[in-house]
Amino acid sequence: MNHQIQLVATQEVSKPLPRCLAGQGNGFDEDSQLQRPGKFDLTITNAEVVNAFKSETELLNEIQSKYVWHTPRGFLKQLALFEHSAQRADFSRSSSRVINLYLRSFVAMMQGLPVRQWTKVRIEAGVSAICTVLVDDPDSLRLMLKIIGDFLIVMVLDHQLPSKVTIDEVDGVMRQALIEYDQVTDE
Repeated sequence: MNHQIQLVATQEVSKPLPRCLAGQGNGFDEDSQLQRPGKFDLTITNAEVVNAFKSETELLNEIQSKYVWHTPRGFLKQLALFEHSAQRADFSRSSSRVINLYLRSFVAMMQGLPVRQWTKVRIEAGVSAICTVLVDDPDSLRLMLKIIGDFLIVMVLDHQLPSKVTIDEVDGVMRQALIEYDQVTDE
């Protein structure tokens, strides 16, 4: 697909850049499966641009400002278990810093509970809470859910979670979150 961009004018802006100043036409479907039906909406477009250019630090600060930040005892050991797992290898393109950010953010949603106290119900609540933070950034949300799901599977396999929590339950929680936050269809 070819795009044509034409500079028609410049102007002073008071809001931070990048920023879309104007647009026209109908929306389109992207290959990333982000739906943009209907007419161009400047407010929605700028919200997407701002979210797309948030740094990891900005995301972390946003999460920290909304939630009490607790790191449960033993979490660094559990993070190391994940870093050395086969599941982590699936994220070879993602930096350890990004993975650490997402996992620490999820742990913040778990309100400092030690991993051994994470029940299915508590995991569902934590996943739901973290999804609300990234609901406007589908690509980051999808990656974060995959990382959290794989982290939880490593914790099940290493007997870090209560024995009642199974891989099937973790898969079910993550699948439900993907459906609920429009990351996949319920088919």
